[in-house]
Amino acid sequence: MPALVLSVPFFLLAAVLLGLVLGVSERYAPTLVVPTVGLAILYVFSPEINWWWYRRNPPDLPDPLKRLISHSPYYKRLPENLQLRFRQKVALFMMGTDFKKPTDEGGVPEDIKAALAASAVPLILTTETLVFPHFEHVVMYATPFPSPQYPTRMHLSEIYEEDGVVLFSAEHLLKGFLQPEQYFPIGLYEYARIFLRLCEKQHVAVPKSEESIWQSIEAMAGYSHGRIAQWINLEEKDIELPAVIIVHFFMFPERFRALEPGLYEAYCKLFHQ
Repeated sequence: MPALVLSVPFFLLAAVLLGLVLGVSERYAPTLVVPTVGLAILYVFSPEINWWWYRRNPPDLPDPLKRLISHSPYYKRLPENLQLRFRQKVALFMMGTDFKKPTDEGGVPEDIKAALAASAVPLILTTETLVFPHFEHVVMYATPFPSPQYPTRMHLSEIYEEDGVVLFSAEHLLKGFLQPEQYFPIGLYEYARIFLRLCEKQHVAVPKSEESIWQSIEAMAGYSHGRIAQWINLEEKDIELPAVIIVHFFMFPERFRALEPGLYEAYCKLFHQ
């Protein structure tokens, strides 16, 4: 980590000065303030220092996470140069996001973090955005969960706008990431919802569509309005059509273009594809 590298000279200086204090004279003791203060500053600001460095020198993913990401249909369609950019943005998204479990028992596994980041990155791949502002906090449940917004439903995912938190069932997130044909990808869906809210705040125009497009949506991959609601375990009124459209734009582009060519072109412009 960059902050750790910067701390090495201060540790060495502290060791030298301590040696002088112990071996030569106690009059050198006040000089220990310099490395001590330096180390304290580095400790306090290490997250900002590391983030500043990695934003300018984005890392690649380690090999196990590369193998996981390689299963993404979206990733497979990218040219090699964009695959590298994708992996780097996944790594930065993981660094810039606060992942938590609903309890304090252990952390979120790295493969789950990577699957979530890879679900969100298609929305920001061609931009300078690294994380979604005001939604940097993720709570990862192991399985379906209730929540204050939906206390009687064991559901798979949601966003809680008041606190800028995104909540997921890790089991179903991973299924949707690895097998979007069989399991509706809730990671991409929830971040599409966040993307649309940010567009509204920033007055970015989003392509319009009518409820009748549900017929085309179902024809693309078999995900009807009712099937998606049943999968997430929310009411149909809680499923946001524009976010579902975005999911299909990224996951099933050929079928999307064939069935809705005009809308497909409009989303290409929105996402600079």
